[in-house]
Amino acid sequence: MTTSTRWATALLALAPASASPQAPLVDLDAVLRSGRVLASPAAGIGFTVPDGFSGTWDADVGAFIFQSSTQVMGGVWGWSEGGVDEVVEEVGRLLEEMGIELSLRTESSTTPNGVRGTFDAITEEGTGTLVATVQKGVAGNVVAIAAMGAIGVETELNRFVDDVTSSLQWATPAASQWRSQLEGRVMTWTSSDSNMSTGGGATATGASRSQATLTFCYGQYRYTESSVSYFSIEGLSASNNSSDEHSGAWAVVADLIGNPTLYLDSSDGPSFSWFFDETDIGFMIDGHLYRPDGSC
Repeated sequence: MTTSTRWATALLALAPASASPQAPLVDLDAVLRSGRVLASPAAGIGFTVPDGFSGTWDADVGAFIFQSSTQVMGGVWGWSEGGVDEVVEEVGRLLEEMGIELSLRTESSTTPNGVRGTFDAITEEGTGTLVATVQKGVAGNVVAIAAMGAIGVETELNRFVDDVTSSLQWATPAASQWRSQLEGRVMTWTSSDSNMSTGGGATATGASRSQATLTFCYGQYRYTESSVSYFSIEGLSASNNSSDEHSGAWAVVADLIGNPTLYLDSSDGPSFSWFFDETDIGFMIDGHLYRPDGSC
């Protein structure tokens, strides 16, 4: 059963309804039962699974998803860095992709560390209730907690959100080390290829070269990319050149299981989110191996 189906099933149910961020990461395939401490050193976030709930990590949603015997569903997202408004928008987008449309039932309230609201959750299977909160830690990390079920089980929904919120523990995210490793560096990847083929008495040759550079200086990034390709056959030739360039603010953000993403917020165009991973000889960024190429 997919996560979206399980969340939708929760709408049709008619039944009423202390953590340490330094603890080891959990087995992502294990069933996580009530009382289990979940901790993310990368995000600097820890919490405890509430009584009466069990669940697992769901990679499709990027969250720990829990369920009670009364078909109430709960989800916990977390990141090493982010704004409250940004996380509200991101979780709303994820729920929308799962086929859940939210309509604010009561005016959202401001909490000491974030916001909280109650929503009508509308799916093809029916309409239920969703209670959600977004909380921000002192180190800039952020958590989103949501619980959904049939109309009339608001007490259990609020209990899930309250229990997770009260168990939250915050620490400095280990993901911050990635920013310190990139700040002040110039990183470059290059790719080249050439080939020759013969057929029908004609010989064709081709060559291409691409290079991209990421510079992380003075709290800003600068990205430049250029590529050139050349093709020739029997005295006829053609070439193509292209380039791209953008700059702005940047961040490396880890989720609750430590998956890092490099965010580039271009000052004059679109934003980018690229897979990011550290290797022995550089960094894998957007599927390319970037190697150190100087400093600034």
